[in-house]
Parts: sequence; structure tokens; C-alpha cells
Amino acid sequence: MKPPHEVQAPLYQRLGDELIALTPERWRRIRFTADMGSHRVGTSELACTITSDEGYSEHVEPSAELLNTARELRTAFASHGAPWVRAECLVYQDSSGEWRFTVDYRYTAWAGHTAAHGRPGRRTRG
Repeated sequence: MKPPHEVQAPLYQRLGDELIALTPERWRRIRFTADMGSHRVGTSELACTITSDEGYSEHVEPSAELLNTARELRTAFASHGAPWVRAECLVYQDSSGEWRFTVDYRYTAWAGHTAAHGRPGRRTRG
């Protein structure tokens, strides 16, 4: 069972806002991956990457706030009996200029599930 929407929504908002703030202004499709890799359940170690789906090559380091929010999200899912091993978030700007957010979770090494869709809200850079 996954956490209720009122638990997930503010975490998604924080993830989206921080990704928009961290990345170069020209990026319109931002992918954030948090992966437990070979770490055991019960640890908070996540391997995290930020990339551009548009092929931009700038290296963007996850901030402490982004990493903490990813850990909080995993803890929320784990406390509701659904600890994921990988989360892949996509923040993208649609044709109207609004930022959107989707996330796909993998709960085991063999199964993926799109667990939530949301959006960081109306946001402009600058």
C-alpha cells in the first residue's frame, strides 16, 4: 500500500521545485533517478542522478535538499509497506509552459509501476 496523496503531494512538489531550481534554464525535460542499487532495505543510501532528456550534457549534482526529500519519499513508502528500490521522476514543461511531474517506481528488481502523477505546480524560472 502506498502513502496517501496528502503525504506524497508535498514531497513531489519539493522534488519538482528543487529540480527546476538546480538545472540550467534551457532544460525543459529533467530526469531524476534515485536508486537503492545493492543497498539493503533499511538503509537510506540512494544513488541519485539528474539528467536531461533533451541530450544536454551539463553535470548537475543533487543538492542536500533534493537527497533528503528523496529519502523522505522512500521512508514514506516504506512505512506504508511499499519500499521502492528505484524511483524515476520526470519533470517537464508542457506546450503551455506549465511544469508537470511523473514518477515511476520499481519495487523489486523485476517489476515497475507508475505509482503517482502530479505536478510541481505553476512555476517559472528566474
